[in-house]
Amino acid sequence: MQPHPAAQRSTFADLTRSVRRRALFVLSVMAIAAGAAAAWAARAPKKFRATASLLIERPLPTELGISSPFGAAQEIERFAATQLQVLRSRTVIDALEQRLDVASWPEFEGLDAAARAGAIADALEIEPRGQSALVDVGFVALDAERAALLVNTLCDTYLGHVASREKEHVKNDLVAIEAELPRLSVQRETARADLEKWKRESASLTFDGREELLQEELKQQSRIVQEARAQQDDLEARCAVIEQTTAGADRSALARALDLEPSRETVTKLVEFEARRAELAGLPGTRTAQLATLDAEIERLRASLAGEEEAAIAGLVLKRAIARREAASAEARLAELRTTATELDRAKSQHGALATRLADASALFDRLSQRRDELLVLAARNGTGSRIFVQDRASAPSLPCAPNKLAAIALAIAFGLLLGVGGALALERFDDRVGAIEELEASLDTASIARIPHLPLTSGTAPEYEWVKRPESFPADEFRKLFLTLGGDQGSAERARAITVLSAVPREGKTLVATGIAMAAARAGFSTLLIDGDLKRPRIHDVFSLDGEVGVLDHLAGNSTLEQVVHATRFDNLSVLPAGTPTQDLERLAAPRALARLVEQLRKGWQVVVFDTSPTLLSADAFVFARHADARVLVASAASSKVGPLRQAMAQLRNLGIEVAGTVINRHASPPAPYGSYEYTSTNGTKKRTRKLAPVVEPASDAVQAPSADPAAEPAGAGATPER
Repeated sequence: MQPHPAAQRSTFADLTRSVRRRALFVLSVMAIAAGAAAAWAARAPKKFRATASLLIERPLPTELGISSPFGAAQEIERFAATQLQVLRSRTVIDALEQRLDVASWPEFEGLDAAARAGAIADALEIEPRGQSALVDVGFVALDAERAALLVNTLCDTYLGHVASREKEHVKNDLVAIEAELPRLSVQRETARADLEKWKRESASLTFDGREELLQEELKQQSRIVQEARAQQDDLEARCAVIEQTTAGADRSALARALDLEPSRETVTKLVEFEARRAELAGLPGTRTAQLATLDAEIERLRASLAGEEEAAIAGLVLKRAIARREAASAEARLAELRTTATELDRAKSQHGALATRLADASALFDRLSQRRDELLVLAARNGTGSRIFVQDRASAPSLPCAPNKLAAIALAIAFGLLLGVGGALALERFDDRVGAIEELEASLDTASIARIPHLPLTSGTAPEYEWVKRPESFPADEFRKLFLTLGGDQGSAERARAITVLSAVPREGKTLVATGIAMAAARAGFSTLLIDGDLKRPRIHDVFSLDGEVGVLDHLAGNSTLEQVVHATRFDNLSVLPAGTPTQDLERLAAPRALARLVEQLRKGWQVVVFDTSPTLLSADAFVFARHADARVLVASAASSKVGPLRQAMAQLRNLGIEVAGTVINRHASPPAPYGSYEYTSTNGTKKRTRKLAPVVEPASDAVQAPSADPAAEPAGAGATPER
């Protein structure tokens, strides 16, 4: 299942935020990697690459003069690939070592012959130049002259090796061709003799026009056979009627059925005589002699008709016999003609085979003769059939090819970036300090109600000290909004609005936040009392440069009244109650009931009471002040706070039934305001002062930061000194 797009964006945002928080670490790793790469490039030995160009082409892909069955393009490609392997072969490398003393070169020092040959072959850079026949041959050495010398010597050695091999091949091919030509000559003459013999023996069958005449005769004879078969079938059918007629049947009716008409003259006479007899028989008187004569003639004519019908039937049977003989004769002639056609086809095939054998033998003989002539020419001029020569010889390079300082530094920076990001993510994984505000809110199940940015400081001072000295340089609006959020404006003369500022551990900035809330309330016109509730490590008296020897503890001990321990400040409406002098009897004096009575007593004299308490995980006093307050905030430092202590402090407060209004994030690195700056102007429109906070980078430690060049200038996001 694919993750939801929102989850992907959230993961990417968390990753970006983590890397941004560890930007200094990432940049440090990148700088170290780049420095190491630069140092390595400066110390590494320089290498020089020399390159020569060879043209390796075989224009005639033949073997013994016969074209390759794989085609010219494939043969040329195979030949070029083979030559590239020959360049690295042990034979060429050994010949190279015989011409150069490479064993003394630093690159191959300490290697035996086999290892040296392998090292040279591996170091050679042989690369075809695109689809052309040019091949670049390169070698990298510690000396430019040696690199060029090795490449040029290798090319010369390779050319000599190829030339010697080609000469040997030419010699071997000539021997093979000279041995093959006599056999091919005999084979050609034998094929020619067989063809002439066939022509003599088949002259009567294969004369010009014989095939056309035979085809025409076959057509005519086929037509004759069809007609004879049709006539025979007709006679067979008519004779079948005769054979099926029984003896004594009416022959006249049979003759009429077979369409055998008697002589018309005899039929006419018979009709006339029968008519006359009928006429005489109808006359009165007796004419016996005439009737007898007519009867005799009629009988004679009838006998003659019967004889003619019998003769016609006998003739039909005879015709059938004749038709049978004619059909058999026609079929025999047709079979004879077909046999002749088959013999003619066989003769044609035999002629084609003999002619092809003669042509193949003649073509092979001619090709080998031509190849023999070519090889004789090559042998005469001591050349080769392939075009292989040095196109461009190698020259000593003026600049080294390695190490590439810029490439090494760029690669180191990229590697340092990956390593730095990975390290930053690992540190972020095991670092439980407060990261994003959303993470803190989700972890504590509470909202952040204020975010106090980094503030510019004078060297050696804390933010609250600087604010007391120069309140106009601090973000008073942030504390004014925080004061209003906590409902500080709801205080009255009868019962003051009590606000408690808490922290989990020291140095979170709670004193700064308590001072800011108190000053915001005082500026709003409320009578405000700032109480230092951190009875073990008080600091409020130092912030306002007061005498801290008397305060809350002295009042709890009964040594001083409230009027004696409460001090006025140079700010209107703001008073301060220090913690007093810590004693060994602090646990008894700061009992929960005593502190509760003190809180109720202080509510009656001021409209707003702000408590700066001790860390909740180190002292229980903070819980007493928090229980009797109207609003409570938990301070966390974006630069140093950890989620674990904050979660533990929040859990303790909730277990005691104390609800916190929210968290205040101190030392928050804010991005630039999307709405620009907001300025105060005079009534005539003259610009007085711009209050704008620029984004700052979180400090790597809690060290005191250098002051701004102009103390009255806009905050530039400098860091802060450690806060409590």
